[in-house]
Amino acid sequence: MDTLKVSEGIVPLSDFKARASNWLEKIAQTGEPIVITQNGRAAAVLLSPARFDTLTDRARFLQAVA
Repeated sequence: MDTLKVSEGIVPLSDFKARASNWLEKIAQTGEPIVITQNGRAAAVLLSPARFDTLTDRARFLQAVA
């Protein structure tokens, strides 16, 4: 997984709500996750469906190997 770019990848909830479609478009284009903050703390991480599938497939594989 790529390194999160702090200047671009951390978004306050109010900004996300105001520009949700823009953020979803950016995730679709870049595949980069976005951390959504609430009251200055990380509250959620938004991933593209493809990135989510990759992470869950990898977790299932590692669980099967273990």
